Amino acid sequence: MKKRVLSLILCLVMLVGVVPAGAIAADAADDFMRIFHLDCGRKYFSVAEIEGIIDSLAENHYTHMELAFGNNGLRFMPDDMGLTVGEKTYASNDVKAALKAGNTAYSESKSCADTMLSQQDMDDIITYANDKGIEIIPLLNTPGHMNAILDAMESLDGATYSYNGSASTVDVTNADAVALSKAIVTKYVEYFAAKGCKYFNFGADEYANDKYPKYTNMGFGYLYDQGDYSDFVAYINDLAEIIKSEGMTPMAFNDGIYIGVDPDDLSEKIDTDILICYWTSGWGGYYVRSAADLANDGFKIINTNDAWYYVLGRSSGGYHLSSAQSGVQNKAYNAVSGDNYGAVDPVGCMMCLWCDEPYASYSAVEANNIKGLISTLAEKNPDVFVADESGESGGTEGGGEEDGDDTTVTGLPDKYSGSIRDISTEGGKVYVLDTDGIDVSNGNDTSNYIIAAMTEDSALSYYAGWGYSVDE
Repeated sequence: MKKRVLSLILCLVMLVGVVPAGAIAADAADDFMRIFHLDCGRKYFSVAEIEGIIDSLAENHYTHMELAFGNNGLRFMPDDMGLTVGEKTYASNDVKAALKAGNTAYSESKSCADTMLSQQDMDDIITYANDKGIEIIPLLNTPGHMNAILDAMESLDGATYSYNGSASTVDVTNADAVALSKAIVTKYVEYFAAKGCKYFNFGADEYANDKYPKYTNMGFGYLYDQGDYSDFVAYINDLAEIIKSEGMTPMAFNDGIYIGVDPDDLSEKIDTDILICYWTSGWGGYYVRSAADLANDGFKIINTNDAWYYVLGRSSGGYHLSSAQSGVQNKAYNAVSGDNYGAVDPVGCMMCLWCDEPYASYSAVEANNIKGLISTLAEKNPDVFVADESGESGGTEGGGEEDGDDTTVTGLPDKYSGSIRDISTEGGKVYVLDTDGIDVSNGNDTSNYIIAAMTEDSALSYYAGWGYSVDE
């Protein structure tokens, strides 16, 4: 059967019609982080429910799942929680009992179950995710959103560690509170590092917003006006160093990073190794630093556009289902909030499912809603939601010419829809055949371009990302 050589550039034009605006090379797409965030701190999700979401992520070429197990509530308990803080030691069972009590108190206040994941549960989730080509990013939010942990800390030491009576926020000006908080976070960092996780998100958003909802820049603004913002900077820099010492990259949300602050006015700058999850450009009374300024400061940006946010169970109000569905339809992977001129080049994107009302049921209908949001964001951004070269991230397995398997190709213009029988290489040249064994190059032979455009392996990876079968 005669095969005619097809260049990479010509093949993309013939099969896809036009290279998508903003398209990036396959190797760059492999490096681009495609993250789904699950708020499993406020609300308990079972191992089976989490694994079901992982399946959807793998099918749609995501790379990571962020498990926010510590977010107001606390839904994960490692086996060993023994602590040493200075000269003081805390028995593991005492710490675990206090943390469970704190989570129960939070859960009761929200009319939801106080169930937690065990270490075996988390081990199983990470193993399952790895087998599917999905990396787990743990999130333990601190110093805000710490209701359960804050209660446990105060119980363990018989002291007040909240910031001016905030129910959620640790006082970063209190040395004892800071020391115990960092010790607890460290236990979780060590566990996930040992499991091979590469990132750890410590949140760092919305400081004491429950206490200062009408103050300019809310709790952060009050902290700054008291001359104490530098204590927040020191706290998150210490956490970043703890995370980096375990071989992981620290992550945080954007709003606390230099909010209402000129970095030049600070004696200690925030560690630019922290990967910034940029979710909001602010609102009236909450004046956060722009993504462009943070990028110029030296930070890398994960586009966490809140147009993609969904709060489980909401049909109206902020972050309801219809708004999230519109967001994934209309906001591109690189459309960073407030960056109207495209000045920011994000290194990843993250869609978030939040559980502000944790009593809301994760029903079969809701599970399907989430799958729809996951798939739509991927389908609308096919230039980055592509399978990696190993095909682990939901890639199509190769059919090949010998067994004659067909792979249905979807999402192409009508004149190119159908089945591609084989994509193969020979001598560094790329061949594309349809189901009848006919070369779809229309007789064009421009093989000299293929090496200049992309390596053979990268070409195969890129074609696989479009859903074609690959036979090397």
